Amino acid sequence: MNTRKRSWLLVSLLLIFSLAVAACGDDAAEEPAVVSTTAPDNVDNSSAETPETPETPETPDTPDTPEAPEAPEQQSESTVDEPPTESGGTLRIGINQDVLNFDPFALNFEHFPTIMAMYDALVRYDSELNVSPSLATNWDIAADNSSVTVTLREGVSFHSGGSLDAAAVVTTYERAMDPETGNNMLGFSVDIEAVSAVDDSTVLIEFKNPLPELAITDILQAISIIDPAGIDDLATRAAGAGPFRFESWQPGVELVLTANENYWGSDGPYVDQIVYTVFDDSDAQLAAYNSGAIDIAWNIPLKDAAGLSDSNILRGHPGSLTYAFQMNANRPPFDNPNMRQMLQYATNREGMVEAALFGQSRPTVLPWAPTSPAYDDVLNAEYAFNLDRAQELFDAGVAQGSPTSAVLNINSGTPQMLLMGQILQADLAKIGFDMQINSLDGAAFADFYVTKNYGLITNFNGNLAKYPTRITGNSTFRLEDNRGWPDGLPQEYVDAINQASTALSESEQAAAFANLRDVLLDLSWVINIAYNQNTSAVSNSVSGAAVTVDTMLIVENIQLGS
Repeated sequence: MNTRKRSWLLVSLLLIFSLAVAACGDDAAEEPAVVSTTAPDNVDNSSAETPETPETPETPDTPDTPEAPEAPEQQSESTVDEPPTESGGTLRIGINQDVLNFDPFALNFEHFPTIMAMYDALVRYDSELNVSPSLATNWDIAADNSSVTVTLREGVSFHSGGSLDAAAVVTTYERAMDPETGNNMLGFSVDIEAVSAVDDSTVLIEFKNPLPELAITDILQAISIIDPAGIDDLATRAAGAGPFRFESWQPGVELVLTANENYWGSDGPYVDQIVYTVFDDSDAQLAAYNSGAIDIAWNIPLKDAAGLSDSNILRGHPGSLTYAFQMNANRPPFDNPNMRQMLQYATNREGMVEAALFGQSRPTVLPWAPTSPAYDDVLNAEYAFNLDRAQELFDAGVAQGSPTSAVLNINSGTPQMLLMGQILQADLAKIGFDMQINSLDGAAFADFYVTKNYGLITNFNGNLAKYPTRITGNSTFRLEDNRGWPDGLPQEYVDAINQASTALSESEQAAAFANLRDVLLDLSWVINIAYNQNTSAVSNSVSGAAVTVDTMLIVENIQLGS
């Protein structure tokens, strides 16, 4: 803990003690709590957003003048047992894939352990999608849900020393809206008509159509604010206002961050430094963890997690991610809908869960958490493993001239997906389809994916616990620069997303979500397999480790004990 925060803590404790002594013997009834509609300048964020499957709530009626509530205490549901702690020290995190860059808009899984360390967004979610302030202290949604007025926290500075003001937020949001730079934020910004600075501390975000309240707060929560002065350097260094600042990066070796002494939060960061060490494989990573060389082993195989105590396991947010096979629907053979549908029925989800995930997951054909209002468990049975049906679809595709082979490209850092691919390969061979497997390292895989130079690829889908149309935060589902349809999206999908995005009443949403389900499964360019609940190992010396509803690691509240 820095000196400034330690001094304030001592003063606060003395003050509390003095008031307690003075109050002894008072028989007066306790005053009822007063709820403020505007958060204080220093929000207590000592507890963090954490996973447990968040039940996506029905969109509540929006009051005429909705304002941000006082920040609730955020409950941590996916943390390890808390040992005695002390401030300072170096937190050592082992990762099995290096970061690709420092752009918070690039939601590659490689970036999940680092984004929350260096960046903040306007608001935060807890595990049940309750909203609390972050860089914004107030967000006033218009009565007709067509805009939101955001009040920024005073006194926040970027790591460069520049002030966080309305101009910086506008620059960030306009970058998110640009197809050339928006990356995974295109899916969140597509509904924005315009963003403008009302004054230095107030931002107006206007939407193309009225949006449900949860869809609006999803936007505020997802888009990390970037220092305009550092945008041009995001390939090699971070430019945020988060609890840790960029110190150095040796690609393929390590990333070093140091505590932001000017961080706006009233608690944390507690450690002085974070060192992320890159490991070539999970065995080397786990060996380093077992020897005490690292404090956290991020994203370890489930087979290794089975040998650890529950108190040393940090699990990702259930339902926040799915494993998936993704297709380029404009490239043969998957430009033929029969061949895409064939993969739906040839994917043995149950077998993949048992063999690759040790039974520690749940199959799904839909890209949403089980508690999402768009989820329908009936469809899992309708699209269950059925090689006879796959054979019929394959034969129909061949009769229409489709090739009978393809290459599945897999990130070598995801051994579980390699096994899933091998299971699919064996089953497809039974019906006459020849699928070869091409394993690529993280950097090569990312380049391959971005350039759309594939027919079939493995990947993860995220943003599944939010408003259902937020699946468009995934590049394969977004409405701009879609990876799965590089030549242009089918209009029925665009219409289905837009219908669901603007449905305000419960009945309208139910109809829109049903239509969206039908369109997704009819087009079938994404084959969801099962939920990916990231599992990490955390040593006994670490307390306060948690993840967001998107399964991003929260390091702000981590402390180290002896």
